[in-house]
Amino acid sequence: MNHRLVAISSLVLYLVLAIGNCLAKRPRADEAYFAIPALNLATRGFMGTTILEKSGTPWLEGLERRTYWVMPLHLVLQAGWYKVAGFGLFSMRILSVAWGLVLLASLYRLLVELFEDKNTALMGAVLTAGCYEFLMITSDGRMDAMCAALNFMGYAVYLALRKQHFGWAILLSQGAVVAAGLTHPNGILGFAGLAFLTFYFDRARLEWRHAAIALIPYAIGGTAFGWYVLQDPDLFVTQFSGNARDAGRLRLLATPWQAFWLEMTERYFGHFSGFSPMAPKVLRVKIVLTLTYLAALALAAGVPIVRQRQGTRVLLILTAIYFVILSVTDGQKQYIYLIHMVPLLSALLGVVALWCWARPLAPRWVLALGLAGFLLLHLGGAASRVAQNTYSKNYMGAVEFLRPHAASGQQIMGSAELGFALGFTANLVDDYRLGYYSGKRPALIVVDDRYRQQFDAAKVKRIDVYRHVTGLLSREYSVAFDRAGYTVYESRKFRNSLPESH
Repeated sequence: MNHRLVAISSLVLYLVLAIGNCLAKRPRADEAYFAIPALNLATRGFMGTTILEKSGTPWLEGLERRTYWVMPLHLVLQAGWYKVAGFGLFSMRILSVAWGLVLLASLYRLLVELFEDKNTALMGAVLTAGCYEFLMITSDGRMDAMCAALNFMGYAVYLALRKQHFGWAILLSQGAVVAAGLTHPNGILGFAGLAFLTFYFDRARLEWRHAAIALIPYAIGGTAFGWYVLQDPDLFVTQFSGNARDAGRLRLLATPWQAFWLEMTERYFGHFSGFSPMAPKVLRVKIVLTLTYLAALALAAGVPIVRQRQGTRVLLILTAIYFVILSVTDGQKQYIYLIHMVPLLSALLGVVALWCWARPLAPRWVLALGLAGFLLLHLGGAASRVAQNTYSKNYMGAVEFLRPHAASGQQIMGSAELGFALGFTANLVDDYRLGYYSGKRPALIVVDDRYRQQFDAAKVKRIDVYRHVTGLLSREYSVAFDRAGYTVYESRKFRNSLPESH
């Protein structure tokens, strides 16, 4: 096998599809939420989120001054990047693509250290680079790719240095995990995984001085984070605990069996396999991919000759650690957190595929055809997202209609991602309750799929909000634009003062 050719080809394919999706996918609201505080830090010297309507949501108190509901490192990195590269959706997303490269390199080195076999390492990295979920998540402007990459960097650094430079292995690997924790709470995955690797390989070598070395990154990171929190500790408690509590993130801690059940049914059967209620039916073909991963997991765990390899055991235990932690700590069962599991599942699939290749269990052409089909399904899905071009065909259509209205200074109420094209200005407000708490009556209201989902949820959980929304739109507004999932309502009161759209 020509390792260099395969590696370069895989990286080129990853970059083409990831960058293609950076350009082609319509933006998401949470991308805007994480872009705004970084943009404010880069241009105005404070890290506030200045677009969300906080009325009616007590834990959003002070969000326009300080963004405490998420960890700060990704925001700070963005701010520095914007000073160099300028601000924009693509600029934000390309950071995630770069972290995807870091994750692939770290996974490759991790597998080299575990198996002492470049074929196994290359197979795991190639399967990860071509994975649909990996490509989709690393082309989103969120912090998840950065967090996952730092965790795997910690593992790779530890295993690469532990034999000859044990102290440096501890210091640098723990530093990577601390950085992951300052990026997203899922840094806890790296903390648990690195603790396992350390005790698995080197428990006999550990001394008190090594504990002191390990604490250095936590002392530095903790001091920096403490300074950040002490700018307004009460506000930090309000926002951070509110996000964890009211958003339902920790709701399953007390019911672990329910957590495991929902992990399988919602995250893996729903999101990973394409059976989520909101997913197009064509995505259900992904069940074939999920069953392939499950078969590889079963073979790796169930076949003694495969399981007894040290590298396989380590991957299986890391996968189990990740599965348990994500099950009980993520009550929302977010699709995007699959970025943490995909490298481990892909690595195990690679291990099993090479084991099958070395044994006459089936003709090699059958295995080659199966792997090719597996990758083509992944890559075809990612390429189809590029071809759909929802940025130009959906998002920009609504934006072009809204631009003259935004330029006139009229207030627009809609999902935060509109700001990437219209500007994150004071006249753009994100409030799916449509002024129920604030009393605001904008000139234009933009309803997209996210707002529709929130309306449907309010119909079940907050009937008063639902009645307000439906009544307001029917009594005081009329449809001015309706195309590709975006409906723009214009106020009858302001209609005569609104500029013409073309």
